[in-house]
Amino acid sequence: MEGIAGLLAVTLAATFVVAAVLKLRDRRGTTDDFASLGLPRPATLAALVPLAELAVALMLVVAPGWGAVAAFVLLAAFTTVLIGVIRAGRVVSCACFGGGNSEPVDIGHVVRNAVLMVWALPVLGVDRIARPSGTETVVGLALIIGPAAVLAWWRARRRSG
Repeated sequence: MEGIAGLLAVTLAATFVVAAVLKLRDRRGTTDDFASLGLPRPATLAALVPLAELAVALMLVVAPGWGAVAAFVLLAAFTTVLIGVIRAGRVVSCACFGGGNSEPVDIGHVVRNAVLMVWALPVLGVDRIARPSGTETVVGLALIIGPAAVLAWWRARRRSG
């Protein structure tokens, strides 16, 4: 089980790194998207959120259990914002992976975040990343690729729809 948790920790860390780098690459777009989301001080958040994401990624690798707590809390905060936008009926970009992303916030973003939060749960009790066995690798990859593939299929189906 520790090997599966390690795979999930590394996957979450990579996700946070990608999100942070894309936000940093387009700070202006991220600032604009954060403003559209109705967030206070969007320019400040456009600078701080990627730093928080990078810190969470580092924690997931160095102290996985604590990193999982931080990841869960950060994802819960992001999800709360997304649900507020959906409930308000606003059509705006989520800025989840950088500014300028034209895809409007929808339930798919909430589901994706829920999956990431679920991935954090097995990592909570882990104090170091363990090398997965062959079986743990297969199971871990299934837990990562399966939900990602289903979500991608569902989103593509909704777009064509």
